[in-house]
Order: sequence, then C-alpha cells, then structure tokens
Amino acid sequence: MAIKCSTLTLVQVLSVTSVGALLLGSLAPGCAERPEDELRNCDVPAIFASSCNGNACHGAEFHRANLDLVSPGVDQRLFHVQSTADCGERKLVVPGHPEQSLLYNKITQNVPLCGDPMPLNRTLSKSEIACVYDYIERAGTDVDVENCETCGTILCIDQMRDSEHCGGCNQPCDSGMVCAEGQCIDPCEESQMLCGASCVNLAEDPQNCGSCGHRCGPGSSCQAGVCSCDDAELGAGGAGGAGPTGPVSFAEDILPLLDTSCSGSQCHTEEGRVAPLSLEPDEAYDHLVNVMAEGCDAVLVVPGDPDKSYLLDKLLGGTVCDGAQMPLAEKPLPDAALSRFVRWICDGASNN
Repeated sequence: MAIKCSTLTLVQVLSVTSVGALLLGSLAPGCAERPEDELRNCDVPAIFASSCNGNACHGAEFHRANLDLVSPGVDQRLFHVQSTADCGERKLVVPGHPEQSLLYNKITQNVPLCGDPMPLNRTLSKSEIACVYDYIERAGTDVDVENCETCGTILCIDQMRDSEHCGGCNQPCDSGMVCAEGQCIDPCEESQMLCGASCVNLAEDPQNCGSCGHRCGPGSSCQAGVCSCDDAELGAGGAGGAGPTGPVSFAEDILPLLDTSCSGSQCHTEEGRVAPLSLEPDEAYDHLVNVMAEGCDAVLVVPGDPDKSYLLDKLLGGTVCDGAQMPLAEKPLPDAALSRFVRWICDGASNN
C-alpha cells in the first residue's frame, strides 16, 4: 500500500529535505479529507492537456524545462525523474508521496520550491488538486511500510521504476535511460535522446541543440545540432517583440542592455563588483569578445558563432557550466533583447 500522509511524522518530513517549511505548507491540501465526489471525474491526462497549455508549454512539440506532459507514456517521464538543476534536481513525482513530489509542490504552493507556480495564469480547482494527489498517492509501491526496501533512505524505493535503484539498490540507469519493470530501457526513438523528461531530436530541437540543455537564442535556429544564425532579413520575433532586421550597434544596442541588466545592478562594475567580469561601458567590449570565461572552458563571445558564445548560454539559462542564469535575481531578458545579442554576434561582434 502507498504511504498515507498520516504515517509520516513531523520529524520524518523535516528530515527528507532541507526545505522542511515548504513541505509543511504543501502537506495540508493533500492530507485534507477528499470526498469521493471530488474524484468522480478524475482524469489526470485531461488536466495536464488543458491546464499545462498543451503544446504551448509542456506539450509534444514544445516542452519547457524538458517536460512533456501530453504525449503517451507520461508516467515514465514523471516517476522518479529528476527535475532541472535550478530545481535542485528533485524528483518530479515520487510515487506514493505527493508531499515529496515537485509536481505537486508546483501546483499547490503560491511560492513553490523553484520557478513559478503551475499552471501559469490559472489555479487548479480543489477537485483537480485532489485528483493529482490521488494519482501520485496510488502510484506508490504496493508494500507494507514497515517492511519496504528503502535503500538507505526513509522512503520506500520502487525498484521496478526508480532509475537510481533499478532492479536493486544502488543500480542506477545510464544517462538517457529510464527504469521500467526493473530494467533500464531507452524510452526514445532511435533518432531521439532523453533530455530531462522529454524525448528530443538533438539535431533540430532549439531547446536542446547538439546536447541536452544547450539552447538557441532568438535569431538563430538548430541545424544539424548547431545553433546557426538566421537570415538577418527575417528578423527574430519572439515573446518580447520583433527582433532587429538590420545591423546591431554595440554602442547603441548592446551597451544599454548590459548597463541596465548587468553593470547597472552593481554585479559587473569595476568598483565593488560581486562578479569578476567588468561590463563598464569603456571596458565591456574588451572583456567579452574572444575572452575566456572565468571558471568555464568557453569563450564569452565568438564573433559570428552564437553556438560557441558562452555569453548567450548565461543569458538563456542553458548548459551554463558556472553560476546561474543572468541577469542574476532578475527576470530573464525578453526575446527582443536576446535577439539583439544574437544578431550582433552573428554580424561579427564588431565594436561599432
């Protein structure tokens, strides 16, 4: 049987994660009594399809955070699958434990463990939340909590589905594999790779171009696994507005963005900066173009090559190898701003 919320003591809950206070807040909705009529029309796939914006956010074609909640086989992409690094790689769904599942936390908390509460722009009803809770709880291992295998943790381990303990304790699946019926299998087609919780084509996916998490900025597209510059005459429209259709000036277009987003926040100033890179107006160009990034074996700006320009990785929040997405503690730059960086690099990153 699945562990019910009443069987976890306060000490156990607090010891599961360092974010004990967060879990205490997320326990209440699920532990509340759930009348049967709240589950009468329970349909989790329908909730995902209607509330997660279908193909717009977590669908088969476009999957933010590498999470596809629409295509068949969603259980394999959720159960025991780790989230992205910015969410501490916590498991999306721990079968039998809604209170330990990042998915449940995201739909019940006004201030979730990471990112924004889900779904965007709406709140699930009490019945929908009860339905998701029931879905996670019923997915637990059918074992006696007193005798279940824990593999050194305080939770029951489902060795038939847990990719870290597949078929036995401490038997992890290789990267790109999932655990099904106690065996590590490749859930993706031959031309695809498992990135997070989605099967993607690394040769053409702009969110995972060439490798998982390597994103292409607006104004570039993924071609044969490389972020390549788009035709300048086509522009680079996006959520932030239309992109530039002509040359981009470093002095008039790039410096103002750096000033308001980076040096203006006292992060990358010459005096008292909290980061080693100075982006003051009279130093920014010389500190960016053909300069190795500190703490990462990559060049900040490679003229004509957005794929290898680490600055874009930092702005896009892709496979950054040091630190966090920039600007730090601010909203990510809109597409209109990002497209200016891409176009400037594609045009040769001139000091114009």
